[in-house]
Amino acid sequence: LTTGAVACWGDGKYGQLGFTISSSTKRSNVPKTVPGLKNVVSINAGGYHTCAADAAGKAWCWGRNTYGQLGDGTKTQRWTPVQVKGVTDAVQVATSQYASCVVKKDTTVACWGTNTSGLLGQDKKTTALSGSTTALMVPGLANVVDLEAGSRHFCATKVDGSLWCWGYNGYRQA
Repeated sequence: LTTGAVACWGDGKYGQLGFTISSSTKRSNVPKTVPGLKNVVSINAGGYHTCAADAAGKAWCWGRNTYGQLGDGTKTQRWTPVQVKGVTDAVQVATSQYASCVVKKDTTVACWGTNTSGLLGQDKKTTALSGSTTALMVPGLANVVDLEAGSRHFCATKVDGSLWCWGYNGYRQA
């Protein structure tokens, strides 16, 4: 919203709306304000979770957390926003189905969630990392001005206009 608050509606059975729903349908047909968020500068919805960055640089996520895609150090589903651990300088968020990333003020990228198909930008051959419930820097990636997510991949645009992608590449998207 122009006030910096966030309102969500739709299916919320995994908490992806950011507020507790008491009805048996787990849906909201009208926009409702997400409690605790203010001065939001970036927001993005993943498969069953949502993340936002505020003007203070904090990143917040809520919803399904099966793979640690909320970044709070757990795999616990959250009905309201929780702060992403270790991220204090976020300017943009992007969410895929099973992972989340931020562009930081220093133009680097950090990601958390599953590392299936290299979704976190981590080489599984050298790190044997299956995933992380907290933010990890994407190695070798800097000068990022925009970040977007697909279902199982991310793409970053650098200041020089070059495009860098990682994650699942079954259809040549990364």
